[in-house]
Amino acid sequence: MSNAWRTVGRWIIVLMAAVYIMLLLRFTFFPLPAPESRGQHTAEEIIDAVELDPLDSIRRSLGHVNWGLGRGNRVPLRLFIFNHTGNLVLLMPLALFLRYFLPSKIGKWRIWLICGLVSVAIELTQLALSLHFGLRYRVVDLLDIIENVLGAGLILLITTIVGGLGRKIRSAYGRRHASRSALREEKDI
Repeated sequence: MSNAWRTVGRWIIVLMAAVYIMLLLRFTFFPLPAPESRGQHTAEEIIDAVELDPLDSIRRSLGHVNWGLGRGNRVPLRLFIFNHTGNLVLLMPLALFLRYFLPSKIGKWRIWLICGLVSVAIELTQLALSLHFGLRYRVVDLLDIIENVLGAGLILLITTIVGGLGRKIRSAYGRRHASRSALREEKDI
């Protein structure tokens, strides 16, 4: 592959990373609450609404799902699946971009840690914005952090396995190709 195509490929990845960061900000912080709805909750109410028990959060969500399904309403189930799948997927691209842009000596564990810190920063920023606006417009939840970190770890594990398989396949192909070349040389002699 020529250097020009590699440069184009790198710029495409940089552009994809920029689009991802904009979408990450969009999905985690926006839309901001309308001015007329601000100031509806006190700081104490907002702090009390922070979900620090992930199991309680899941139990409550599943309770809503069961309640909805018992009445023939599948919307709570869809919201449950969308929320938890979204949390798992949210930082997967970040882990991939960090793995691409950072030197390999950083390692996957540090990339995973960075993703965890980004997740904590997102939740703390959501809490700060809720306190600033006086409105619980985003749910601040420990389960979100756990799911974000699990998703980032999962994609790092998948890329490690796929990368290892790719190296083995390339190595096997290289040995096979080398042995065929050696056989051809023997036939020529």
